[in-house]
Amino acid sequence: MPDAIGLPFGDTADFEAADRGLIDAGDPVVRNEAGQVIWDNGSYGFLTGEAPDTVHPSLWRQSTLVARQGLFEVTDGIYQVRGYDLSNMSVIEGDTGIIIIDPLISTETAAAALALYRKHRGDRPAVAVIHTHSHADHFGGVKGVVSQADVDAGRVQIIAPEGFVEHAIAENVYAGTAMARRAGYMYGAALPRGPKGGVGAGLGQTTSTGTVTLIDPTVTITTTGQELTVDGVRMVFQMAPGTEAPAEMHFYFPDRRALCMAENATHNLHNLLTLRGALVRDPHVWAHYLTEAIELFAGQSDVVFASHHWPTWGTGNIIEFLSVQRDLYAYLHDQTLRLLNQGYTGPEIAEMIELPPAISVHANPAVTAVMASRIIVLIAVPWTVIIVPRASAGIRHPDLDATNVPVRGVGHMSLPIDGRVTREIASALAQLESDGTTVHRGVTHLEPTPPRGAAGPSRDRRASAG
Repeated sequence: MPDAIGLPFGDTADFEAADRGLIDAGDPVVRNEAGQVIWDNGSYGFLTGEAPDTVHPSLWRQSTLVARQGLFEVTDGIYQVRGYDLSNMSVIEGDTGIIIIDPLISTETAAAALALYRKHRGDRPAVAVIHTHSHADHFGGVKGVVSQADVDAGRVQIIAPEGFVEHAIAENVYAGTAMARRAGYMYGAALPRGPKGGVGAGLGQTTSTGTVTLIDPTVTITTTGQELTVDGVRMVFQMAPGTEAPAEMHFYFPDRRALCMAENATHNLHNLLTLRGALVRDPHVWAHYLTEAIELFAGQSDVVFASHHWPTWGTGNIIEFLSVQRDLYAYLHDQTLRLLNQGYTGPEIAEMIELPPAISVHANPAVTAVMASRIIVLIAVPWTVIIVPRASAGIRHPDLDATNVPVRGVGHMSLPIDGRVTREIASALAQLESDGTTVHRGVTHLEPTPPRGAAGPSRDRRASAG
């Protein structure tokens, strides 16, 4: 049952699923060749007990789940290493070797994940690597698990969806510097860990800071229904372009009754517009491919797993999980357009959309938290964030002394050049009172600046910004 704020914290099924199949938690710290720490999952050891006042209870709960690390058995012949990076690395055992799915962000974390697997399952050679889509947390560590020489010699296949290289380069080379910088702010990788710092990013804890690599695919998947057998492992693919990534695919293992959903069905509501600047996702298209996956594979599956979070077991649970995910994206798309066509703006729509009970009763608390969150707009630099819902925008934090002053009659794009705003900022920096009098001796009085086109300074205190 939902608690007082509408979130079903009494449901422990996710905790049981996140712990299921644990073989070895492994080492929480990964270092590069120079001995520098590039991943430290142990820094999240504070995630125990009830959520503190400084963290949303939903984020606290999600982070305690995502921070679980180690080697897990998903089903016979399928394993995952979780908690070694932002994403998961999955390992499929074949007749003679292994197929690796999504080798994390960094070569160092990928190598550590593979070493943990081999510690318990033997030194099986990698015969193939599958990249589910074109984001760096799903291919960056590839040279930590296979070599370019082995690929060139034909000993290892690199399998990826059509368009993978083009989109990987567009995001990580053409716009790589800017997007990497913005991702650092988006995921909070440099924040000190703790209830007043880095708690988690929902999809994963944060990003590793090691070496990112790329090897060109040797096998390209182009068509839904395309089949491939590697080292005795049969796979049936489903194309899903324009969903979480512009080049993405799902695939089914008929002999294992297992379905990999890449990053299109995770235990949260995935963002559609990222702060780091990835291509905008289309929730209508996303919902379509989830429907297709349900129709093609769900009824024949005993487990579904993804490149983030924990698996879901049982055919009925799988159908329900994928259906709720599908309905979330479809509902978000449909209701946004409905309200947009009625004349509401984006910020107003963000305040108005609510999950219907049929979805919210089954949704992970993180979903409700995301749906209730504010729309934010990045201006110029990553740390300049303006919160724009008209009715309730404001800054409230126990460690910040902030004064929130509404501004009437000006759009957010005009805020930086509005005289009322610049005067208020200057007053704050100069430590002046709102009427221009000094707070400390030696500070020069600042004359009011009337807004452009006005006869004089505004007398309405509400027409200011803090």
